[in-house]
Amino acid sequence: TDFLTKPLDRGRLSALVARYGTDLTGSTVLVVDDDPSARDMSRRTLERMEAVFQEFLFLARPAATTIGTFDLVVCAAECVETLAARIRQAGQRVALEAPPGQALVRGSASALRRALLNVIGNAVQHAPAGSVIEVAVLAAGRRWLLEVRDRGPGIPPQAREAVFEMFATSRPGGTGLGLFLARAAVTNCGGTIRALGREGGGTVIRIALR
Repeated sequence: TDFLTKPLDRGRLSALVARYGTDLTGSTVLVVDDDPSARDMSRRTLERMEAVFQEFLFLARPAATTIGTFDLVVCAAECVETLAARIRQAGQRVALEAPPGQALVRGSASALRRALLNVIGNAVQHAPAGSVIEVAVLAAGRRWLLEVRDRGPGIPPQAREAVFEMFATSRPGGTGLGLFLARAAVTNCGGTIRALGREGGGTVIRIALR
């Protein structure tokens, strides 16, 4: 919670990203040899670190986010389109469920987009090949719900809050940042995010916005 409410300075960012083998000056501690596979692994690692940097820097500039009214259906559709190739590569399909018309909410469209990309990406990592990842926009009284449903192994009830903590991961090689960053972005939009079980197996990540 401290991370969500206090701006990040250079020192805090450096400490956080140190575990990824680099600092904010761009210098690294990776050892690269002439083995093509090693070079490829190093390239992927650096790309992942760059993505982590961008997420942390985005959260460090909350005042720079633009607050306004945007359409949740359009946001969800854009995120599905962005990740379509990755979903196909994983052997999965995605289904978008949305009401007719608009689902207008107030907040930062860019922050919510980043949150949803992290949530859908997390579902892709855990869902089996051949399964369908569902992205649904639902009306709930004066609120709108955005759900991402997968058929992965699910999250035990006692761990459903902990998955949103920084560096929480059960996946080898995972950063443990996807859902943490999603929660930070949703919080910046004035919303909430929860992990729920799914009937028949799997996980539902539910974002609630006004």
